Amino acid sequence: MKDILVIGATGKQGNAVVKQLLEDGWYVSALTRNKNNRKLSDIGHPHLSIVEGDLSDSVSLQSAMKGKYGLYSIQPIVKDDVS
Repeated sequence: MKDILVIGATGKQGNAVVKQLLEDGWYVSALTRNKNNRKLSDIGHPHLSIVEGDLSDSVSLQSAMKGKYGLYSIQPIVKDDVS
């Protein structure tokens, strides 16, 4: 199965997406600012890779996306971001 990147994997919705993708047989790379985040490390699935990165760092995003089949981007909308 191909690898999916999940951005926002430590939030309630993102974490549920990670678990469902793993259950469905996907390989999952979860992007987080803190690689030791227990919400991800406690999943303990052999097809889960925890990737450290930041949405404000384009280099870390490009690196995290390299070779991925697709991505889920799940983060809240901030009022200032909406025009």
